[in-house]
Amino acid sequence: MAIFTWLQSLVGGSAAETQKCYVVAGWEGCSYFSRAVCIAEALERQAGGSVRVNIQSVKQQKWWAFTSRMQKNFGVIHRTCPLVYEVPCAVQDGVESSTLGLHQP
Repeated sequence: MAIFTWLQSLVGGSAAETQKCYVVAGWEGCSYFSRAVCIAEALERQAGGSVRVNIQSVKQQKWWAFTSRMQKNFGVIHRTCPLVYEVPCAVQDGVESSTLGLHQP
């Protein structure tokens, strides 16, 4: 469980002090994406409200377009699955979510 200790050290503080919001994006059926989802959900449960996770599942055929959009919008050069990134919690709540590629066309 060392990964949870390390991830919790990154979060730090209580939910009232700080809240971290993450997106875990990947294509359906990818074993690495499935594992990342399990870890993210476990961290969210263990963090006591200081971590929120948005799981973004993309069809494998659309993964290249998704990562291309991330590169165009944010300069993210990442083609492999999964893609895990932090977003402002206001975005996590739906504000400007389409801008960050959280929703598929």
